[in-house]
Amino acid sequence: RTDGQGLSIAKHTAWRTDPGLFLLISQTEPCFQVQDAHGNTCNLRCGAERWVVLLGDAIEVMTNGLIKATKYRVVPRKGERAALEFAARLDPEAQVAPHPLFIEAGADLYPSTTQAALMSSRVDGLSCYTPSPARP
Repeated sequence: RTDGQGLSIAKHTAWRTDPGLFLLISQTEPCFQVQDAHGNTCNLRCGAERWVVLLGDAIEVMTNGLIKATKYRVVPRKGERAALEFAARLDPEAQVAPHPLFIEAGADLYPSTTQAALMSSRVDGLSCYTPSPARP
């Protein structure tokens, strides 16, 4: 199966999000797919002259879900690739919680957590996982 650009779409790789603020990537070969807000899959066109920014879980929590973490997955590739990645993360003990500017009528949709918790275990309610039940 291929997408509109003629690139192969992988079916058996798990979707994930980066636990930090963002992930900055440059690579020589296409090997990442992302999902848009409607769940459509898109192959990222890559090259040494291009940089891709994938927003992370910490941004999703801080914006109370207004800005979603970028869902991505690595696709099978033939041959080798060279990649340069930079992961922007907070101090492990930094508190990550919805910012007051993004909380409407006192409804914080995401629990307060730490960067370490985001990195070590997935926090329920993030865009790549099952939503949290409504709070009483």
